[in-house]
Amino acid sequence: MPALEEKRIPDSLQWEAYEHIHVDRTPDWFWGVGLAALVLAILAIIMKNITFAILIVVAAFVLTLRALKVPSLHTYGLSRKGVIENDILHSYSELDSFWVDDENLNPKLLLKHKRKLLPILVVPLGTMDPETVHNYLINFMDAERMEEPPFQKIVEYFGF
Repeated sequence: MPALEEKRIPDSLQWEAYEHIHVDRTPDWFWGVGLAALVLAILAIIMKNITFAILIVVAAFVLTLRALKVPSLHTYGLSRKGVIENDILHSYSELDSFWVDDENLNPKLLLKHKRKLLPILVVPLGTMDPETVHNYLINFMDAERMEEPPFQKIVEYFGF
């Protein structure tokens, strides 16, 4: 009986993906944000809370700027050392497990980090084949079913 060949694992995988899906806003959306901010700021001033009124105006301004921002193209990769996000290496020793969420229109790699703050990293797969990513990572980490954090889903729903 011939000896079984050891499975060949590539040294690395690399792909590019946008940080989020860009949603074009109509002028009505910007008018709505401005009007809502104005009404809330006036209510805050009536209640003698100037600080809150300023916070509302600044938040509306930041929301508007964020809506205008076109997503940048990021480089992601998998290597024998860990997961690479642009120039940041998340070594496998920092990560507990992974899950490839390919049930949605935009497949994502979910990584459970050992840190307590923001414990789940969400990596868009772009055009990378989800099965290829799964087959690569299963050699270095355990697969564990997980979901995107609720805040991430809310931000994506509103197109940020």
